[in-house]
Amino acid sequence: MLLVSTPNKRLFQNNSSLFCFLFLIYFCSVCHLFSNSSPYTYDELLNQATTKMNAFDYGRALDRLDLATGKIEKPDYRYYTILGEIYFRMGKKLEALEAFSISLELEPGQIELLDKIISFYEKDRRPKEALEFVQKYLKFLPNDKNKLFRGAILANRIGNYTLGNLYLLKLEADPKYSREKSAIIEQLYEKINNKEWDVALKSSTEYILYFPREEIIHESKILCERALSLEAMESSMVDATAIFHENPNLAIRYGIFLQEKERMLESLAAFRRAFELSLEYSDPGNREEIFFLIRQIYSYLKRSHDANAMSQLSILSKKINSIDENDLEKAIQSFPKNRELLILGIYFYKSKNQTDKLKFWKSKLAERDLENEETELVKVIGPFSNQ
Repeated sequence: MLLVSTPNKRLFQNNSSLFCFLFLIYFCSVCHLFSNSSPYTYDELLNQATTKMNAFDYGRALDRLDLATGKIEKPDYRYYTILGEIYFRMGKKLEALEAFSISLELEPGQIELLDKIISFYEKDRRPKEALEFVQKYLKFLPNDKNKLFRGAILANRIGNYTLGNLYLLKLEADPKYSREKSAIIEQLYEKINNKEWDVALKSSTEYILYFPREEIIHESKILCERALSLEAMESSMVDATAIFHENPNLAIRYGIFLQEKERMLESLAAFRRAFELSLEYSDPGNREEIFFLIRQIYSYLKRSHDANAMSQLSILSKKINSIDENDLEKAIQSFPKNRELLILGIYFYKSKNQTDKLKFWKSKLAERDLENEETELVKVIGPFSNQ
């Protein structure tokens, strides 16, 4: 019997251990290689990811995308579009938007994706971002009437009236129905009088793109949506308020609508907008109504200090063209945190070209809004909050 000497035995054991260790590393490497490889092509894996996504199997959809990255040096725009859509459906909106952004950098002309992002930002009450993507959309389809209309509304909502007017003029330049305008309006009246709501709504939705500044068409659309109890009515009210941005009456109506829904802070924002419009465009006709509505909201919110300030505001506004500066400053000192009095002060000193005092009261308004940012949601509430 052949015996192995002790030193040789140890050497054999060490070599065996080393062999086993190296074999284990090799085996694991091969397993890892096969676990990350796939017999499918890059395009096939993207299609599989889409299929899994549509079957709500998001985990496996992401797995297919992970395998796809091993098939190509750098993923193309399709990969990021699918990735974004998976995240979007999972409710991970931030991650989705990041993926969509990369996709659009690689391929800017994805009309459906641009439309999706515009819709998301509009629903999320982010008109500035929505407008940015409308502009990108219009680079590829410059005559898309729906997007020109949305662009005008979004631009006006953030106070970019020059751009808004540009889009409206482009819509109005289409002569298709120009000779039939009177007949169209008569037919709308007839359909509404006959309570043919669906037909009237279809007509007003079509013709509003050709006559975007025809108030009766906006009114017809809103009336039909109210009669049919459609949620779209609120959006149409916002659209009309944006198009006719100088008209405080539309802001008042929107505020009353919100008040009826018991969305009091949003209603307050709408009435405040109406008040500022009445000052900016020297329209005192409905100012007392606005004060009454604002006072109602303050009373509902149990803010007696602000409610009492409205009485002083009413007295001052009656002689707005001849306000005594001392009376104004006394009123503001009595109610230093009332937003409406501060706004009146700003407009007063603006009309007098008193730059130093204008800056002072603007700073006071900014301080006041910052203090009330959480309780009033000043920066996030209402469709015109970005102005």
